Amino acid sequence: MYFGVLPKVAIVNDINSQLINFHKIVRDNPRELRENVERLKGWDICSRELFMQRRTEYNALLNGDVLSTESAAYFYWLNRHCFNGLYRVNPRGEFNVSWNKEEDISKSINSILPSIERFEEMSKALKNADILCGDFRALEKRIGEGDIVFLDPPYLPDPKGGDFTSYTKDGFSIEDHQAVVELAMKAVAKGAYVIATNNDSPLTREMWKGFHFHEYSTSQCICPGRKRVEVAMTSWKPDQLDTIDRFC
Repeated sequence: MYFGVLPKVAIVNDINSQLINFHKIVRDNPRELRENVERLKGWDICSRELFMQRRTEYNALLNGDVLSTESAAYFYWLNRHCFNGLYRVNPRGEFNVSWNKEEDISKSINSILPSIERFEEMSKALKNADILCGDFRALEKRIGEGDIVFLDPPYLPDPKGGDFTSYTKDGFSIEDHQAVVELAMKAVAKGAYVIATNNDSPLTREMWKGFHFHEYSTSQCICPGRKRVEVAMTSWKPDQLDTIDRFC
């Protein structure tokens, strides 16, 4: 979303400290980050054994609460080689997503590690962002009239399976989802424009009743062959601001 829109001023927030650390390192130390990723090797050819070794090494950093260029490099490397590009942890806070079973990706579109120049482009784009790590509820006071608020919580339970709430060791409950909706309604009351995303399920449509729904098909960036139908909720009709395709 952020890199698609490239806002002149933005606040980027997430509760996942490793994700936020990664974005800060991209912004502040892009060359060092790429060098660290390159040193891990196995970007284009990765066996299950190598993946499990890297996951164990990363969890050792997590257990020490390490937020560094090294942990950011592991975060990026594992995101490329884990199932569906997910980030999930167990109750002990250990990353536990499995290998994506793609041993040789040398012929795929993701086979080449992005260049130094690409990392520096991302760094430049993030210079405009105030990057925070904390509870989304704390951002209410920073929302003002005319702002665009994009909300992308862990997805609600899917009736077809794939329930995913273990984004952090504390999980993300139905009550948390309701709090996201309440924040959205408060933002609208302040004159902000709200867009939120989730899986398209009866529960999603019930919780976001009163918003405008826009279905779209998406494929995983990490596993391009997999598609699913998701839904974006907006506080405005499509002709009131911009086409929904700008955001999805």
